[in-house]
Amino acid sequence: MNTWRDRVTALFMAHRARLETLVARRSGQREHAQDLVQESFARLFAAGSSGSLEQDTRMLYAIARNATIDSTRSRQRRTAALSGLAPEQVQTQSPSPADIAEARDTLRALDAILASLPARTRDVVLLRRVNGLSYAEIAQALGISVSTVEKHLVRGLHACAPLMSANDESGGAS
Repeated sequence: MNTWRDRVTALFMAHRARLETLVARRSGQREHAQDLVQESFARLFAAGSSGSLEQDTRMLYAIARNATIDSTRSRQRRTAALSGLAPEQVQTQSPSPADIAEARDTLRALDAILASLPARTRDVVLLRRVNGLSYAEIAQALGISVSTVEKHLVRGLHACAPLMSANDESGGAS
């Protein structure tokens, strides 16, 4: 094997089908398995060689396993979030152009608020509210204590509160 690209190509030819089968079995989503395997190869390629072909193969399977776990957790979070919605919270008709414009304005304002926060506070808010990570997961990911995560989250949500309360009063979605 001359280059890293050649090695990844050889790994792809040798392991793609087996990985797709494993990912489909673990995730329960055959149609999504190809995407996860392709993403796994892209991550492996970006990471670079671990040394030997055997180590690179182990790394590939670990990446695919982790991608499957992440995808499954994300799907479970979405399902849980949707099951917690009241029927009136589910959009049944297309929004009007005015609703779309209002939503865009709200998102721009929220983006500006988030951009004005200190980086660590912004990261904590996004990891919690967008990615759905627990306080402990955020603390571990950022190398800080759970108490510090709580403080950053309170600070971030406090900064967003005026926009959200104004949006609630105007009948917009929050």
